[in-house]
Amino acid sequence: MIEIVVLYFLIRQLGRIAEQKGLPVINWKINGILAWVGGEFLGFFLILNLTNTQDLILSALFAIGMGYLSFLLLKQYLQSRPDSNSNKTL
Repeated sequence: MIEIVVLYFLIRQLGRIAEQKGLPVINWKINGILAWVGGEFLGFFLILNLTNTQDLILSALFAIGMGYLSFLLLKQYLQSRPDSNSNKTL
C-alpha cells in the first residue's frame, strides 16, 4: 500500500518535469508507471532465478528496488531533455 502512495508522488514529480520541458505529461506519467512495474517484474523474476530460493520477502524488496531504479533512470532521461522554448524570453 505504501508503494502505491510513493509511486503517486513520484509520478506527479515526473509530470511536473515533463510540463517544464514542454512534453506531453500523460505520456510521461504512463511511461513512469510502466517503468516502475516493468522494473518490479524484472527484479522479482531475476532474484528468484539467480538465487534459486523461494524467499518472497527478499524477492519483493529487490523488486521494489528495481522498480525504483528503473523509475530513476526514466527520470534522469527526462531531465536530460532540453527545456521548452516557450519558457525562455528573447
